[in-house]
Amino acid sequence: MTLDDDFDSFLEELQLETRQIERMNSAEQTLSKLLRAHFGLRPEDTFLQGSYANGTAIKPPPTATDGEYDVDLVVVSAGRADEPVDSLNTMRAALTAVGYGERIEEDPERKRPCIRLRYAPDDAGHFHVDVVPARRAVGDAPLEIPCPAERVWKESAPQEYTEWCAEQGDEFLRTVQQLKRWRDENQDARRAIKSIVLQVLISEHMPRGEVDAHRIATTLRSISNLIARSPASPLVRNPVLPSENLAASWPADAYRDFAKVVSAAATLAEGALHEGSEGISRGLWRELLGSDFPEAGGGSRTVVPPSPVPAKRKDHQGAPRSEWGWSSTAVPER
Repeated sequence: MTLDDDFDSFLEELQLETRQIERMNSAEQTLSKLLRAHFGLRPEDTFLQGSYANGTAIKPPPTATDGEYDVDLVVVSAGRADEPVDSLNTMRAALTAVGYGERIEEDPERKRPCIRLRYAPDDAGHFHVDVVPARRAVGDAPLEIPCPAERVWKESAPQEYTEWCAEQGDEFLRTVQQLKRWRDENQDARRAIKSIVLQVLISEHMPRGEVDAHRIATTLRSISNLIARSPASPLVRNPVLPSENLAASWPADAYRDFAKVVSAAATLAEGALHEGSEGISRGLWRELLGSDFPEAGGGSRTVVPPSPVPAKRKDHQGAPRSEWGWSSTAVPER
């Protein structure tokens, strides 16, 4: 069964709460102002990127113990002569100088392309800000971000990616948010695929003009079929940096794990879609998508995911961060 009202209710449950949005906006605005003054930057040299900017952010799942949510702030502060580690050390010093030193979370293995600021939890949940130093690139991408573990700078174009997400339309944003919740609820899926890879696969395999239930089931099955045909990870081009294969560093064991979980998810979604009993169908969708999916019938409403946050300037963008430790020049949003 398609359970259209239930899917509208489900999508509404996924949206960030007003207090979370206010907290993210306040943190970004205050920090951006201080860092622009510290480095002598223009307004367009600090900006948000990642899921919040792209319109694909969702609340932490009910199963999460800490309710973690976050925002990513890019600061175009690094110079061409800076080494990756130096740019992070400079950002750390800057954050300390503007009064955020006590919030810095240590990164002893130097894996992050950012300095993480940990805020005290409140009634909106646990929250952090990742501050990414970036520099202008000389290649195809507008910016480069530091990869300290590899001691290199990598190209990225997240503003273009944000614009690309907006161009995909509301059906894409709905589907990404819903399948991100599936990924959150399925730890094997969460470990097996990066968010940006899942999003691009969704865009390539999602049918248009279908209700949510049909769209999710068809998307999962189409992705599963692609994976089944490909003994090694397929080519997944970055839609805004076509020279980059987002799946190039997909570990073989993680790829095999994803093949299993996406096949199982497609079968479960198809079973829920074709089930004649409303109650059983709803239970199957809850098994797939988690407890935010209504246990009883949803109300009649139309829910559209929020539009991506407007970018300040197209040619000054930084990059999302690496989430699972396997390298990519377009680092995934959370």
